[in-house]
Amino acid sequence: MWDRLPDVSGKLFLTFPVDPKLFASEEAAFETSRDWLRKVFFQLRHDVEHEGKTYTINAPYCIKVECYENGWVHYHAIFLTRRFGCVGFVDNFALPVVAQSFCARLAFQ
Repeated sequence: MWDRLPDVSGKLFLTFPVDPKLFASEEAAFETSRDWLRKVFFQLRHDVEHEGKTYTINAPYCIKVECYENGWVHYHAIFLTRRFGCVGFVDNFALPVVAQSFCARLAFQ
């Protein structure tokens, strides 16, 4: 099976944890954040401006939805690109749904 999966080493990895203080329930957080993420990914594919530069990430990506032990959702996204570093435009999406967005490069041993 592993030989059929793409190599994601060094690819752009984003995490979006939901802020529980903003929602009445885990279900409300999931529904709202899922809709919000659709809009974020649409924007990322159709130009995002940050500090005078325009970014477009039109690389293939996948999203994984996970829940913490307490039931609150968070999302991971992997873009199959090495083109972008962890530039600050990701922070443009930190509100109003997520507590803090994170960006990293994947490294496997």
